[in-house]
Amino acid sequence: DGWIELNKNSFLLHNDFHQDCELVSSNAGSTIGFTFTRRFLTCDARDYAIEPGTTNFVFAVGSGKPRTLNDSSVVFDMKYNQLLQRNLPAWPIEMQDTDSLVIKANNAHVPSEVTTYWCVTVKLDEILQADKHHIIQPIVYPPEAGLPFGGPDFNPWVMVEIHYNNVEKKSGIIDESGFRLTYTKNLRPNDAAIMELGLIYSDANSIPPGRSNWAMTGECVADCTNKFPKEGITIFASQLHSHLTGRKLWTSHYRDGVKIGEINRDNHFSPHWQVIRRFQGLKKVLPGDVLSTTCVYETLDKKNWTWGGYGIEDEMCVNYIYYYPASEVEVCKSAVDNSTLHKFFSAFGVKNPKLKIHEKYLTVKWSERRYKFLNELYTSGNLNMHCLNHAGDLFPVCKKKRDINFCKKLCH
Repeated sequence: DGWIELNKNSFLLHNDFHQDCELVSSNAGSTIGFTFTRRFLTCDARDYAIEPGTTNFVFAVGSGKPRTLNDSSVVFDMKYNQLLQRNLPAWPIEMQDTDSLVIKANNAHVPSEVTTYWCVTVKLDEILQADKHHIIQPIVYPPEAGLPFGGPDFNPWVMVEIHYNNVEKKSGIIDESGFRLTYTKNLRPNDAAIMELGLIYSDANSIPPGRSNWAMTGECVADCTNKFPKEGITIFASQLHSHLTGRKLWTSHYRDGVKIGEINRDNHFSPHWQVIRRFQGLKKVLPGDVLSTTCVYETLDKKNWTWGGYGIEDEMCVNYIYYYPASEVEVCKSAVDNSTLHKFFSAFGVKNPKLKIHEKYLTVKWSERRYKFLNELYTSGNLNMHCLNHAGDLFPVCKKKRDINFCKKLCH
């Protein structure tokens, strides 16, 4: 049982004073293997907590007894999985009367840019345009619901958006990624849908450098959930999503001002392992409930601000929930209100109205005290709400007022 110390650019190996691993067996023939046991939670601050959500595995192999992972004899890699998984009931899939549609990039020449969003469009055939169907895979839908697809009221064109993350800006990459959608003409009792919770993609939601646990929360407020069906919605799966600085993500579920549960949580999130997680039990959300999605970021190795936005070097905070029956609402997100944010900047001497939000962030002379005020503003300031329908149009919702003379407090 050991731990790793980061010393400048070296990963130093140490034996742990508190030994929590017990070797069960080992072999060293043509292959090397070993079996050990360990408690999921050891109460040792140096031990990795094994809990629901993503599990990060670091595999290192070397000759002798190297003192650092940087040793030339050491080869290591990192993998991701979900070690703790409950045995979920298998939802039956009736493959009779099903068909499939493949939508993929067709020899896409990936640009030599860090971030590219590549869109592929396909026109549905006449059978799909004529009658409504339900998508039942690749995510396996519960027998009560399927994702509506086709029919006279459905757009005859479908699109897949692929996010290419080409950090090394390589050229000559050709890709054919995509989806195989399995659908059926035998409609299920409910139409399923996907809703986006979290923070609006905006530089209003930005993260300063050198932070170890910078938390930000996007709200889906009661004004928006009141547009859900009167019987509420049932969530059966979700996908949490952020970019490179995201470390912990979760959505809290509130009713009448009291937290009654969570809609997914990942305390060891990695953007390199995106997964849609089914839930052990279905989660019911009623009109008037509040869904708060929190992301915790780490920017210790950064010298510049991380802006809220679409690029891989920007940040997001999203929970895509899979639910039924379908609602009019497709997006339920928030950001700190722009006018409140501009009052904040003005309190610190940045009053030029021509400056964009990210330019104002760069103009402030920051200190630990001012970072603390900014974090408090994100937590308690007024909110700009995005409650959007399937066409991307705003529902009229009230601005959420949390700010009681917040900026006046900055002067005292």
